[in-house]
Amino acid sequence: MFWRKSQDRPSGPGYRTDALDRSACAERCRALLDHLDALGEGRWPFPKRLLIPDRLPAHLLPHLYMLDVQADGDFRYRLFGSSLVQTYGREMTGRLLRETKTGEDMAFTYGVYRSAVTGRVPVITRTTVTGELGTVVYDRVICPLADEEGAVRWLLGTAKVITPLPMTRTMLDALPGDDGGDRGR
Repeated sequence: MFWRKSQDRPSGPGYRTDALDRSACAERCRALLDHLDALGEGRWPFPKRLLIPDRLPAHLLPHLYMLDVQADGDFRYRLFGSSLVQTYGREMTGRLLRETKTGEDMAFTYGVYRSAVTGRVPVITRTTVTGELGTVVYDRVICPLADEEGAVRWLLGTAKVITPLPMTRTMLDALPGDDGGDRGR
């Protein structure tokens, strides 16, 4: 069972985010879900103790991110894969989710991530954002990871840009709005 969007389509100025069925999302997102399903025997939230980096498919490693679920309801990037840094245009390891530019309203972005925590199942979305460089479409999957007591303490995810970005551009260049200041490059 996966997260389902409400009947109201979450959208705002210049963006739209839709929940996706597993079969419709980017191959990279499906590969992460398939791997975690196989290891966890379909149990969600996925037990973090079963997550061993050496056993993750090597082609996924540069595309993964992990967030700590903080007691105050915020999320902090524990890991932001090297390919994500290159595509996104900023190293996010150690930063808070609110420092991320997603093209969505930040309250909505937090709601998506919180739904993976409270729903205890993966969230799969496709976001379409229109900015000055045109339209960017990306898929993401956010998987809840549980501690030994079953509490969701981490989120593991990946994202895949579906539309090609101009050669010298990053997602930060393509998404509308403030990029949160220093690009960290």
